[in-house]
Amino acid sequence: MEGTFLAPGQSIITNVDSIKMSEDSIENITFNIEYFSKTKLYKEQYKVHYQADLDNIQSRASTKDKELKIISYTLQDLVEKLL
Repeated sequence: MEGTFLAPGQSIITNVDSIKMSEDSIENITFNIEYFSKTKLYKEQYKVHYQADLDNIQSRASTKDKELKIISYTLQDLVEKLL
């Protein structure tokens, strides 16, 4: 992503290979961001605790007579964790 231009308010969303991350026992992902104005260079570093995200629980609404939807959401969560 080096050399990528981001306009103010713009963001990038990307996938992370959770299997590879687990195999390498990587706990943190570090993003180093540099940007500049006409007069100054700015540098920022963001650390994301990747393993903590794997333990997050995704809540779903339980709705009467929507059991198949709940099962579907649960299976989707499992697949997301395995991919």
